Amino acid sequence: MDRIDQILTHTIAGPFYRRNAGLFLFLFFLLFGIQPSFYDALRFHYAVIQSILSSWDFFLLVLGIWLVYVIKALLFVRGCLATGAYDYLFLLNALPPGQRFLYLLRLSARLLAPAGIYALLVWGISVKEGRIAAGCVFMGAIVLLCLFATAVVSRFIHQAKDLQQVIHYRLLPFPMPPTLTGFVLRFMVQKQFPALLLIKLVSFSSLYFFVQLETAVFEDRMLWLLFLTSLTGHSFIIFRNFRFMETELAFYRNLPVRSLITLAGLLAVYVIILLPEGWALRGLWVHQHHAGDYLWMILTGPLFLLLIHVLLYTENMGLKELLQLLFGVWIVFVLFSLSKQHWLLPAIGLFFSVLLFRLSYRGYETDSTVKDPG
Repeated sequence: MDRIDQILTHTIAGPFYRRNAGLFLFLFFLLFGIQPSFYDALRFHYAVIQSILSSWDFFLLVLGIWLVYVIKALLFVRGCLATGAYDYLFLLNALPPGQRFLYLLRLSARLLAPAGIYALLVWGISVKEGRIAAGCVFMGAIVLLCLFATAVVSRFIHQAKDLQQVIHYRLLPFPMPPTLTGFVLRFMVQKQFPALLLIKLVSFSSLYFFVQLETAVFEDRMLWLLFLTSLTGHSFIIFRNFRFMETELAFYRNLPVRSLITLAGLLAVYVIILLPEGWALRGLWVHQHHAGDYLWMILTGPLFLLLIHVLLYTENMGLKELLQLLFGVWIVFVLFSLSKQHWLLPAIGLFFSVLLFRLSYRGYETDSTVKDPG
């Protein structure tokens, strides 16, 4: 690895993985931790890879997930280049185009290393199963994603200073109402869209396919565990929403708005972002005929996310401290989900959200030294 590769690795690839370490850990737990044993996890992923090799629909779904990952990586690079601290990277424009492209290709390969490792696993199983053509197609798709990422990064660097003139970008084709709910939703779409889309794809897909299982093998306790785990994955989104409200939206605290109205606005945000999960869980009612569980899950989801948000007002904490506290909350909800009294879950979420918010919201003081995780 020469000097330029080292610089690109330490200034872009390394910070990218550090910033998204929490997301990677959550996805690892979601993909491996909810299985009863490591052997069951291997069987599950073996079946998933077989589905990729045999079903075009599943192939395109997985490819779409990796495409979202590529977009997230590209937006991270774009954000780096838009700051003055990364001006030295524009010196790459002085290199011959072919040499510059090779450096950026190796950078893209490092950023997309998880996709490359997964592609190698798919290739190995395709050889074992005699589906070499399907394995080649999947490998080719990942290579094309890597080339696409390289071309986009090269374009970013070629644009040079123009990127630093882009401060805001708009993804909503329609105006949002000037309310707390509208401000937070606009912030999520404009500043957290890749992460939100990735979490939604993983959460929606896992819940949708789980409730489609045959009744003989369907297990409602496992569905609750999967549902609560997917809700926990939204904590990164919630943390950034909280920081946005306490910094860029700090003026809202001085408005004559009752605390319960503020709490209702936050609840509306989390009702809206959980609409995909609500649609994915329809099979619990339609196919599994568990209408009661469907109702309690629909009510539990937004209240669980609201409780996570409210917990941030109890103490000035960073993302690491929130995840430590959140693990305890997740354990409590999982234990209650094992009982047949599932109505207790939304009741607990509502009671503690209102109680903690009324006790801590007005007395909370933000610390400007706490860094936003991205």
